[in-house]
Amino acid sequence: MKNKVFSFLTLIFLMGSLTSATIYQKPVEDDFGRASDCVRMSRGATLALADFAGEDANGDNFEFYLAIYMTMYETCLEN
Repeated sequence: MKNKVFSFLTLIFLMGSLTSATIYQKPVEDDFGRASDCVRMSRGATLALADFAGEDANGDNFEFYLAIYMTMYETCLEN
């Protein structure tokens, strides 16, 4: 009788420890598609376009380049 009780308690203890180990695992986070990746891509492409055109992205055409940047950034976030 004592063996059965001991076996039963051991089984309950092991099942409880396995259950608690699986419930409280840290969730896995995806490491792609972050907003910072979109910022880097949009900024780099906008500055490259301004450099190719021989202009300063922060100069007279700032609003134009800002619109290009925002369009690229929003498109990246949506995809």
